[in-house]
Amino acid sequence: MHRFGLDFGTTNSSLAWARPDGEIVFCDLDPRAVNPRVLRSLLYFSLEERGFVVGRRAIDEYLAENMQGTLIQSIKTFLATGTFEQTWIHDRYWRLEDLIAVLFRHVRAAVRRLTGSDDAVAL
Repeated sequence: MHRFGLDFGTTNSSLAWARPDGEIVFCDLDPRAVNPRVLRSLLYFSLEERGFVVGRRAIDEYLAENMQGTLIQSIKTFLATGTFEQTWIHDRYWRLEDLIAVLFRHVRAAVRRLTGSDDAVAL
């Protein structure tokens, strides 16, 4: 089993891997970012892609599409409110946990790239 530590931050997120040899490695999560080890914790529903993109790509597409899609920043702050249950984005309702899952799937894909497997992962 691989072990990872996830810092899911309001503005940024990062991931550390405790490798089997004991070495701690900070993982690249956003190859487009100035610091690829830092993933901006934001989502953009891209009109062109008809889906969500995250991190630096979210910012780039938001600007390229003249800010016509839906940009969601500081999604973590909604966890504490208790009043946010869902939101309408273009053609459907999205629950808060579904939006956060978009970010976590991105992190999970980075884990798969690092480990080369779909084996069990502890976060």
